[in-house]
Amino acid sequence: MTNAEKHNHEQLDIPVVQPSTKEKVLTEVTPYLVPKRKLDKVSKLEKLVVALFIVTFVVLSVATVQLSTAINQEEKPITAIQQEVSADKEIIEQLEQEKNELSRKDRVNKIAEEADVKHREENIRNIR
Repeated sequence: MTNAEKHNHEQLDIPVVQPSTKEKVLTEVTPYLVPKRKLDKVSKLEKLVVALFIVTFVVLSVATVQLSTAINQEEKPITAIQQEVSADKEIIEQLEQEKNELSRKDRVNKIAEEADVKHREENIRNIR
């Protein structure tokens, strides 16, 4: 026997197996469905508990949204007041700087000389 004959002979010895239609049906995945009779076995109490959980979840979700909205509405006036306070602080700083410039000792002495005011040590107070 030649090589080609041996090769053909070996091919013929191997049976070709094709799955039958019954095997194909068994290999297909079918989704799991709960039979109606099992749903009937769920007690009314269990259904009530599940319904209460769902209602509680919805109520808490709505309450959370309402509270966050209320908090945001209350933050607006607080922000406005904080802006007013910071603007007032800037004005106070500017006025203090102007006061310090106007109360410089050399400026006060110059104005006193122009008004012919005499300098007396007992009338001078140090203000801080």
